[in-house]
Amino acid sequence: MLDQANFLAYLGDFLDAYDKQSDKILGNSLAFAAWYEYLSANLSESELKPALQCALVHFEFLPSPKQVVEAFKGSREVLAWEEWQKCVNASKSRNTDDILLSLQGDKALASIGGFPRLASEDPNKLHSFVSKEFVSRWVMYERAIAAKVVEPPAPKLKAAIEEPKTEEWKPWTSEALAQFRENGKKMFGDKWVDRVLENTGE
Repeated sequence: MLDQANFLAYLGDFLDAYDKQSDKILGNSLAFAAWYEYLSANLSESELKPALQCALVHFEFLPSPKQVVEAFKGSREVLAWEEWQKCVNASKSRNTDDILLSLQGDKALASIGGFPRLASEDPNKLHSFVSKEFVSRWVMYERAIAAKVVEPPAPKLKAAIEEPKTEEWKPWTSEALAQFRENGKKMFGDKWVDRVLENTGE
């Protein structure tokens, strides 16, 4: 989460640039919380000030927190693709423990099978079908989070966000297990494959 003192100072200066908007946000605890939570989820401490400065250039009228982030970082699809590249690079470098993703990135990765799937998937399929699957899930989750945090609808209009359905776990076939071992050992080594199989009970 962003440092609240810095956030308040930067946001106050930002809102002052938009006539009579400061009290509308800072004087409303719900509105302030929405700004704080969304920007904290999508910007680092070092990105906050330049993101607000970027928004001042892009928008004549006060933007939403989502628009601030998109103006600074790009569209949802661009952001999703950047996080997909993080996942792929972490898989290749075998450094999956230290990767930091957004909430929607974590959920999207988990919904497509996580790093074990990245290790076992055919490279051609990984960069075509699986990447598109990740991006579409990322965008879906980001929209759900943005709708919940930034613009909560009235209870009677609120649409339920259905989680992607996951199939019941079934033991791997001998062919799938052999493919996972082969690809996993090439990318991560014997110890990593053994550890994953031990954790999954295979």
